[in-house]
Amino acid sequence: GTSSVGNAIATGGISDDLYALLTLIAGIAIIAVVIGIVINIFLLAPLAVGGYRFFIKNRIAPSNLNEFGFAFKNGYMNVVKTQFLTSVMIFLYTLLLIIPGIMKMYSYRLVPYILAENPRIEPFDAMKLSSEMMRGNRFDAFVLDLSFILWDMLTGITFGIAGVLYVFPYKCA
Repeated sequence: GTSSVGNAIATGGISDDLYALLTLIAGIAIIAVVIGIVINIFLLAPLAVGGYRFFIKNRIAPSNLNEFGFAFKNGYMNVVKTQFLTSVMIFLYTLLLIIPGIMKMYSYRLVPYILAENPRIEPFDAMKLSSEMMRGNRFDAFVLDLSFILWDMLTGITFGIAGVLYVFPYKCA
């Protein structure tokens, strides 16, 4: 007897069992991606804005860790909408070509900081303000990101532990 894969190769088609397994794996992958996107939009993006708020406040005086929940208490849906629309715009520019997507990513880099200071700003106003603030500074931000490549590799090697404990807070500050 040949295996399902061997049978599929020998007959030029996919057996029902293999097709069912591949369909199940694809379905699980799609569900996992959707859950990840939902968690990112409704939990991680507002937490990131709160983190930026923490660092903005901490610049002046010692800040409270409660700042991480700032976006949940102040304009939560606007923060979610703005972060989502920013991601969509970057994605759409990336569909044009990779370079315009990267340029928009750097143009919109300050949107979370803007939201940390003004969580009720209109989404496209935040994107426009970020673009204006980053005009002439995108290359500098790119070079800054390049300077963190080894730290980012360390974060990957440590499965994110170095990032959480040191690299991400250092970058945000």
